[in-house]
Amino acid sequence: NFPRVTFNVPQGATVLKLAIDNKTDDATRSFTYSYDNEIPSYAMNGDINAKFNPLNYRYPAELCYFGNSPVRVDNASHEVTEYPDGADDWTTDDSWTGTWTKNSHVMSSSRSVAMQQNINYGYDNNAAIQEARKGTTEADNAINVSSSTFSLTGILIGGVEPEVGWNYIAKAASPKFESFIYDNDLPSTSIPTYASDPAAGKSIPNYTLVWDNWNPAVGKDDKQNVVYIALEFVNNSGKDFWGYHNLIRNGQTFYISGKLDPDKDGALSTSDRSAGITWPTNYALPPYNADGTSVNRRRIFIQDYKTIADFVLGANSLKAALIDVPDLRSSQISLGLSVDLEWQSGLNFENIILGQ
Repeated sequence: NFPRVTFNVPQGATVLKLAIDNKTDDATRSFTYSYDNEIPSYAMNGDINAKFNPLNYRYPAELCYFGNSPVRVDNASHEVTEYPDGADDWTTDDSWTGTWTKNSHVMSSSRSVAMQQNINYGYDNNAAIQEARKGTTEADNAINVSSSTFSLTGILIGGVEPEVGWNYIAKAASPKFESFIYDNDLPSTSIPTYASDPAAGKSIPNYTLVWDNWNPAVGKDDKQNVVYIALEFVNNSGKDFWGYHNLIRNGQTFYISGKLDPDKDGALSTSDRSAGITWPTNYALPPYNADGTSVNRRRIFIQDYKTIADFVLGANSLKAALIDVPDLRSSQISLGLSVDLEWQSGLNFENIILGQ
């Protein structure tokens, strides 16, 4: 397996060297084998004595992004769906609705920032395949969800503040909630078989202990943090399928994220931020008002309370699958950018005779 499998370098990247001592007695003569760390490279510049060190091999670069652009800013917060979609719309001023300021700069009051110009980058053939998948030449790959097609291997909970005070509330006056919890000690990796009625069956419940995510930097009558959660799955379906950006291979781990909104997507009152929770009456729960009573404001995780979240793999959930862990931080500011997928033509070489 050396060196191609062991180090992922060409089989001809090293040379086996034999050293024989000067003893004349064949019975005691020793033979030593070693790999030469500098081998003849027959350099393309004509130097026949050139040596090459195998340590100089490098793996191909990962995907790299480059952008150089002024920005648009807005004091309002914007969801991902509120940004223009597509490279052409991104650079069209009429596509930016609201109170965006062009050619501006980020200030303390800014909550949304967008790069005005598209970002350029390198990619594989995914774009062409995705484009075909959107049309009529390739249908979506339907996979019925069952315990044999996918297994649940972990849960990631975002928006966690790692340091709390004596009252189990974030210690910092302006916490960032930038940490994750990764819980892979699950009672079962099995998930229910697909059914038209999602309530027909549920997996064994998993319990994860989480700090209270009260944000003291938010006004008492304002909305507390949204929390993002990702589930970690393994694809055991026997099929490859296209996720959000990448091909999810059979046997590969992938992630799908979900959002927990303290307003439950508008189902709870925004004028009464205490609604939706049955608050204790026989003791005071942190955080406290000046008189020692509880600040009864709903949030996703409240100490001494159990938050229940049932997740369902819907008809289009697999289209949002990622092969890398999504960013689950509770960000106080959003950054928007657009990627230009078009590649321009470079040099074109034809009929190159090998060996010359």
